[in-house]
Amino acid sequence: MSILTGIVALFNNDNDLNALLDTRFYPVTAPQNPTYPYCLYQRVSTPVRVSSHSGDSHLESARFQFTAVGKKALDVDAIAASLKAAYLGLRSTLDDTWVNGVFLANDLDDFEPTLGTYRR
Repeated sequence: MSILTGIVALFNNDNDLNALLDTRFYPVTAPQNPTYPYCLYQRVSTPVRVSSHSGDSHLESARFQFTAVGKKALDVDAIAASLKAAYLGLRSTLDDTWVNGVFLANDLDDFEPTLGTYRR
């Protein structure tokens, strides 16, 4: 199993995120002609794999990106707030992976004029 399985399970069990997005939580890309709003998730890096003198510790410091996309800026803001509430500071087991803390590295607003969508 993977940490991504746990990230999706946590999303699926969060009432606030489900109220905002239903099942529109997609890995990496959205389907063609998506229903708005939706959220994308993806691993952006795993910069550190910790080793010790006795070998691989199986510890990672992975970075994931969540991107909320919608036609209204306030919808995107609400999704971002719910994502923060669900994941920030998390210390728990996701799937079979122990998570010893989730931290926010960046929070940016964007607008895609071609599609008329807000992103955060």
